[in-house]
Amino acid sequence: MTAGRTQRLLDLFEKCLDLERFADPDPFKGPVASVKERLRVATTIRRDTIEAHEEAWRRAVESIADESVCPAYRGLRIEPQIGLVPLGRDPRSGLWEFAHIETGTPPERGADGALAPAEEMGFVFVLLPGGAFKMGARKPAQGERDGDDNIDAAALDDEMPVHEVTLAPFFLSKYEMTQAQWLRVAGSNPSNVPAGALYGETRITPLHPVDSVTWDAAREILNRLGLELPTEAQWEYAARGGTATPWWTGREKETLAGAANLCDTATRRVLPPELRQPYEAWLDDGYPATAPVGSYRPNPFGLHDVAGNTWEWCLDRYGSYKAPVARETGERLVLEAQDR
Repeated sequence: MTAGRTQRLLDLFEKCLDLERFADPDPFKGPVASVKERLRVATTIRRDTIEAHEEAWRRAVESIADESVCPAYRGLRIEPQIGLVPLGRDPRSGLWEFAHIETGTPPERGADGALAPAEEMGFVFVLLPGGAFKMGARKPAQGERDGDDNIDAAALDDEMPVHEVTLAPFFLSKYEMTQAQWLRVAGSNPSNVPAGALYGETRITPLHPVDSVTWDAAREILNRLGLELPTEAQWEYAARGGTATPWWTGREKETLAGAANLCDTATRRVLPPELRQPYEAWLDDGYPATAPVGSYRPNPFGLHDVAGNTWEWCLDRYGSYKAPVARETGERLVLEAQDR
């Protein structure tokens, strides 16, 4: 789009805003305020994320492309991404991380190089290398060891058959979306237990993950930011973190201690008898509900809470694993679908 056409569109938006300025008595609320903010971002985002961080982007592009420095990317050369600011490599995974400035401020790294989540933090995206991986799970045949090569005694029928999917490199959020981030973007907080409320003796904070979000609402808010939900293949690839065991932590569920927030004795203590459900009696992680994002150790890709805490939405509709997938994204191609 030429600069002239862009300016004409901006002028048109301004005229529309002038005509609708009485739509809401509060100038900071409602759809008009949202359009104004998006207009402001559209006019400044290249300057704020590319031009203002030109040297940081140069270093990031060269580092990612250098196989001796970042072998996981296999020589990948990316272009500077409008809306993102390089944060450097994660000290454990070696993968590059980026701040999404439209959703908040870039987080700081501590003395150990790890990021420190904060209420005002925007999304943090990890550039994942992609490639081929085995998706799904299957029950062990006679003589096979549970836990190896996508073998899981608890595998469900709709996790079969195990099949290979090849993904292009993609960005995925390092953390679950926080209540603070959703509130900044959407203007409201749908969470069942919102920030400030008590759940048992635990005070919910803005850094707790947002919950009770519908698939449609998730897509609407992400699309507003120029983002999208991951496909199921992308999510499983990311959650596995290069492993082939039932959990990225190992073969046994007990390996999840310190890596995932589960329904455990901490939860059971605060639930009335009529709401109690199966729980992990061997674990007490101290959180009866969700935990603030980043509370537990990350997986090999540097991603937090890929098991436990809250469930995640995926882009795909429900479909058989025998159905083909789209190139690069792994989206399941099904003709008739139900919500998964």
